[in-house]
Amino acid sequence: MRAENLSLSYGSDPVITELTLAINPGELTVLIGVNGCGKTSLLRALAGLHKPLSGTVFGAAQKRPQARRYELAYLPQTLPERVSLSVNELVLMGADAPNRWYPSPAAEQRVRRALELLGMTTLANRACNTLSGGEYRRAALAACFAQGTPWLLLDEPCAGLDLHQSAVLMNGLSTWLKNDSKRGALVVLHDLNLCAQWADRCVLLNHGQVQADGDPETVLSSAALEDAYGQLQRFRHPQRDHLVVLGLQP
Repeated sequence: MRAENLSLSYGSDPVITELTLAINPGELTVLIGVNGCGKTSLLRALAGLHKPLSGTVFGAAQKRPQARRYELAYLPQTLPERVSLSVNELVLMGADAPNRWYPSPAAEQRVRRALELLGMTTLANRACNTLSGGEYRRAALAACFAQGTPWLLLDEPCAGLDLHQSAVLMNGLSTWLKNDSKRGALVVLHDLNLCAQWADRCVLLNHGQVQADGDPETVLSSAALEDAYGQLQRFRHPQRDHLVVLGLQP
C-alpha cells in the first residue's frame, strides 16, 4: 500500500502536498502529528474514501468497494451511533461475504478470535447500546479484525480509552499483526507514549508532508518532533527504558 506524489484538499484548502509514503506488511506503523496536519485525510485516501487532487494511491484504494472490503478494514475516528445489536452480531456483520443467509464457520471463527484478542468475549451478548464508549470502540476494532483483511487503517482507535483499555487494544492489535506476516496496519495515535511502546515504525506528518519516518526512538527524539509540537520534555522510562515524551506546562 503506497501513495506517490499525493496531494489532497478540502475545496480550495490543501491538506497534503506531494506526499510519497509506502506502508509495509509485517509492521505496526503509527501516524502522528498535530491536529489538522492531514492524518485523517491521508488515511481516508489510502482507504479509497478521499479522491486525490493529484498523485496516485496504489493498493486496495484502486479497487471497487465490493473488492476493497476483502483487502482493507477502516476504523473511522467517529464511530456510527450505537445500535441494539449484540457485540457478537455487530462483529459478525462484516465477517462474511454479503448476502449470505448464514455465516460461514470461518467467519464465526474469526469473530471468536477477534473478541478474544480484545478481551470482549464476556461482552459478546451485550447490546452495543449498553456499552461504554471504550468498550464500543474495542467492539468496532474487533469487527475490523473479523473482516479478515490483510490491511487495517485505524483512525485514533484509543480515543476515549482509559490506560488499561488502551493497553488491551494495542496488545490485541500487535498480536493480530504477528499472527500473519502479510498483515499490516497504519494507525493514527495522538498519545506519543503509546507510539513509543507499541509502534514498529513512526511517521510524523507536519504541514502536509512527512517530516520524519523511522523507528519510534529516532522519530520521537528528533528535532522534527519539536518543530511540529513545540518544546517538549523527553526522558527514559525507568523500568521499560522506552522514551517518554511530555509537553511543557503552559
